[in-house]
Amino acid sequence: MIALSIIAIFTPFIFIKMGPKCIEHYGKNVPNIYILGGYILGKDTSWWGINFAFKFQLIAILVYIALIYNFKRHQKSIALMISLLLLILFPIWLDIYVGGVKNNSDCADLIVYPMPGLFIWVLILALNSSTILLHYKIQRNQQKKANEN
Repeated sequence: MIALSIIAIFTPFIFIKMGPKCIEHYGKNVPNIYILGGYILGKDTSWWGINFAFKFQLIAILVYIALIYNFKRHQKSIALMISLLLLILFPIWLDIYVGGVKNNSDCADLIVYPMPGLFIWVLILALNSSTILLHYKIQRNQQKKANEN
């Protein structure tokens, strides 16, 4: 999960293509937008909203990595539960992020496409969920053995 999370930092999650009306209004040099796990391409990052959004997302991914690393070292189930919460909230955050990017763009003709980062998110979510189930199954078996002795 840690390796996939690190890869996710550099992977595009959303591609926002400029539609014909945007190109007609701004010319052919208007850039398309890529929202990566830890950055955004095609937008002015000096604007506070975009600057906050990409940094917030990067920090959330780094917090997730730290939680999973903490779980691997100390087997604390709270780290798994918080990391699962971050994963569950991610699509909501991404929807807000994309909405902010669209609202910050002067052109309403934007087409949003999912990218490989969303597949990585699904893999991480599945791995996290299975790790939680396995962790609790192991704990339950250990408690049964302790009760038998």
